[in-house]
Amino acid sequence: RGKVCSDALLDELLAELRATEWPGENSRERKTVRTQGYLILSKPGGDVQPGSSKSRLAAAKIARHARLWDLCDELMREADPEFAQRWTSVALTKQFTGSPHIDHDNTGPFYGVAVGEFTGGAICVEAGPRLRVG
Repeated sequence: RGKVCSDALLDELLAELRATEWPGENSRERKTVRTQGYLILSKPGGDVQPGSSKSRLAAAKIARHARLWDLCDELMREADPEFAQRWTSVALTKQFTGSPHIDHDNTGPFYGVAVGEFTGGAICVEAGPRLRVG
C-alpha cells in the first residue's frame, strides 16, 4: 500500500540527499550492501545504554545530518503520525541495487520511499512466503 506524500517535502528530501556527504566505502555501515552511499541515523537511546559511546556516536551522527534527520521525521509524521512517535532509525541509500532477500536486521515495522529519477526497479515488500504487499 502506497501513501501519497507532499511533493514539496519529497523534493526537499531529495535535494538534501544530493547534498549529503556520504561516508566512504571503507567507513560506512553494512559494507556488503550494493550502493554508492549508505547511512544509518538512529535516535540516541533505544536499546543503547544512555551515555555510552554508541549513544554518543548516534547523537553526533544525527547532529552532522540534522536537516536530513528532520526531513525524515517530517515525512514519517506525514505518513504515519502514530508510528512517528516511536520510530527510532532510518537507513538512507544512494543508487541502491538490491535483490529479493529477508532482512534479518529489520524485524519491526518498515517504511520505504524512493526519490529521484530512475528507470526500472521497484520497492517490493512481502508479508509472507506468497504475499506481496503493495
